[in-house]
Amino acid sequence: MFNMIRVTIVLLALSKTGIAHGAGLRGDGNELLKRCQTSTQSLSYENLLDFYWCLGFLEGVNGMLPSTTPPLYCLPEAGSYTQVMQVLVKYLQDHPERLNESQTVLTVDALGAAFPCEP
Repeated sequence: MFNMIRVTIVLLALSKTGIAHGAGLRGDGNELLKRCQTSTQSLSYENLLDFYWCLGFLEGVNGMLPSTTPPLYCLPEAGSYTQVMQVLVKYLQDHPERLNESQTVLTVDALGAAFPCEP
């Protein structure tokens, strides 16, 4: 687990150094869709970076969840991050008009629509 966290941190650091921006990615829904869509396809060496980037991003968004009251979404206990990635990609594909918005806002909206909290 510790190694996974370390790899995620390194990959996120690399993405902020300009590698992602050099590829024309802007830090909005377009980048989120590109990276997470690639990671939901068959996992290979070529898309491993995107998989860990998307996983790290989702971990970061999910990590801020306990600080919100009431919670913005409630992930199922039996769910997986692969399922969450698929939900996010579907939401982004279904709402192309929002791809210029913040990655975090889009993620919270997607997860809130798919995993609402019980009252």
